[in-house]
Amino acid sequence: MSDGYDDAGQEWPVVPSTEVGDFLVTAPPELFSAVMALTVALHRDPAPHDSTALDSTGLYRDIPLPGHPAVAEYVINPEPPDTRHIVLLTITWLPDKPTEPGTGDSPF
Repeated sequence: MSDGYDDAGQEWPVVPSTEVGDFLVTAPPELFSAVMALTVALHRDPAPHDSTALDSTGLYRDIPLPGHPAVAEYVINPEPPDTRHIVLLTITWLPDKPTEPGTGDSPF
């Protein structure tokens, strides 16, 4: 793991924010699946190499959503160790990226 979160294979629970939960309720299946795959990846490694630290602590991060013109923002909550977790804060659609024909500026 990168950024010092290597705890010999320890897992990190990933909790969606209300905003992400609401987003997933209306997301098409392929987008829902991409977000779920990302949560599994973060569960195993809270700071993968393709994520970017958004603050000086490295706890607030973003990461591209594979296969979609979107990024996920999340925060790592490392303390206390017995309740550490990750909160998936937002999924941001990047309208300046190419979209699928006929889909417009939204993933819906």
